[in-house]
Amino acid sequence: MIAFRLKETRVLDLSVKERIDNGDFQEDLRYRPVFEGSQPNQFGVLFDLHAQISESHHLEVEYLGLFETQEAITQDFRQSHFPIVNAPAVVYPYLRALVSQISLLCGHQPYTLSIRNFVNAAKSSGPVAADTAVIPCTSQALPASPPPKSNEGPTSPAPAP
Repeated sequence: MIAFRLKETRVLDLSVKERIDNGDFQEDLRYRPVFEGSQPNQFGVLFDLHAQISESHHLEVEYLGLFETQEAITQDFRQSHFPIVNAPAVVYPYLRALVSQISLLCGHQPYTLSIRNFVNAAKSSGPVAADTAVIPCTSQALPASPPPKSNEGPTSPAPAP
């Protein structure tokens, strides 16, 4: 078994745009493991997220979690469940925190991504080659709904007299 550690997370692309269509609310998350031949001791998990963070705004983010190992990554490791189940589960809480903070900083209520079951996502995508896998990951919780409308920012205590 290869020992690993989460080396860093990076936002590769992020945008918050005004919502144009009036369709149903959606949250779409896809992810895939990435391996680079020039870095035999590193691999990543790349997330692509589209989420309606308010009735008026849509967030798109490309997010990378980069892992480091002490040994070179083997083909057996690439084809194991770790890059498509365990590694995404390690990185996902950081993505959830980012989305919540970005929505708040943009003047909306904090938007919390749904809880995900990466085991079920990997099973439902069928057998995949880890180098090319793009795995849709739907929520296993209640259907997502937009946060309540509010133009108010976070409240803070009144200053002392």
